[in-house]
Amino acid sequence: MGWTDFNVCGIVVDKNINEKAHNHPTIILRDTSGQQLNFVFQTNEKEFYNYVQIGDSVLSKKNSFRAKVWNDTSIREFDFIEEVY
Repeated sequence: MGWTDFNVCGIVVDKNINEKAHNHPTIILRDTSGQQLNFVFQTNEKEFYNYVQIGDSVLSKKNSFRAKVWNDTSIREFDFIEEVY
């Protein structure tokens, strides 16, 4: 997810490797208004992509580098800040 300039709250409806985006992992969410949101992931965010499943709920607040993923059995938080050396 990384940083967004808007609140993200939705359900994962698809995930794929996006050939048009240099084969980066992509997650597609449907938000509470029915709008579809596509997130293309880079570097350290592959852990998030591998963890999240279709049907999971995702929440990330505006201007945050964090996201929460939950389903019927678990809740997990992710931090997307990369360490710079």
